[in-house]
Amino acid sequence: MLEPSDDHQVTVVLREDVTRDQVDDACWSNGWLLSDILPASDDAPSRIVFMTPDRLNLVCYFSDPRMGAQFFVLSGSDPDAVAAVIHETLPTYKPVHLQHLLDHPEDADRYLRGVAYSVLSLPNGSPRIAEILGAALKHRLAKVRDEALTIAFWSGDSRAKKLVAAASRRDPSAKVRKRARELLGAWPSG
Repeated sequence: MLEPSDDHQVTVVLREDVTRDQVDDACWSNGWLLSDILPASDDAPSRIVFMTPDRLNLVCYFSDPRMGAQFFVLSGSDPDAVAAVIHETLPTYKPVHLQHLLDHPEDADRYLRGVAYSVLSLPNGSPRIAEILGAALKHRLAKVRDEALTIAFWSGDSRAKKLVAAASRRDPSAKVRKRARELLGAWPSG
């Protein structure tokens, strides 16, 4: 059976106005085979796992209300081809849209969506993840810095962990420093 792989994963972030019915319709129209349904937990958002009809690609749909994000994580023989199908089938965020969200840090909610969606859409280990999170962790609002910590935690990126460690010592807000320490204690080892 096909197992998820970190070798080459592609993440496609859906726009906020995409409904679950639209996702279901896209999965059905593309012939994806339902493989598993996993409810949300403290450690992960809910996810529905599909396989492409040839059984060579995993198509994992995540719905994360905390981040306000819906996205697909794709792996297998040709995740880029599956991503192209999703971009054609559903309204998605492309890099230019994400950059536009990041370009407006004065609108905290919009900016946080840009941070979350950008980090989600970048390949694991991308230096851009630390760049985006580093900027968010210097934002003037403690609310933004606190949410950026959560985004860093969910990213699992080793550079993000270093940024969270720095925030645990240096953030001007005691609440943000405390949250950073909590996340560091829960960070998976490895």
